[in-house]
Amino acid sequence: MKPLTLRKSGRLLSPPQTKRLRSGFVVLKPGQSVGEHTTGKREEIIIVLKGTARLLANRKNKKIKATSVAYNPPHTVHNVTNCGKNALQYIYVVS
Repeated sequence: MKPLTLRKSGRLLSPPQTKRLRSGFVVLKPGQSVGEHTTGKREEIIIVLKGTARLLANRKNKKIKATSVAYNPPHTVHNVTNCGKNALQYIYVVS
């Protein structure tokens, strides 16, 4: 599925509040995705607040619903897609 370019996101924390964490809030429309990317040397957690997401991580699919948390270890190629009928809202935290 081709990632869409329109999405709402924003930073939750910014320097000097933290030295090693990066976080943000993402809203995706139904069918929209953030696009495949990697965690690199970092770790990431995804906290789904509303909706249903499909997390594709290292070629494995996993559905995650509201109030669920997913963990992506270092060097994980992944993508988040809204597979529900309503807006998907989630927070990511990268360290």
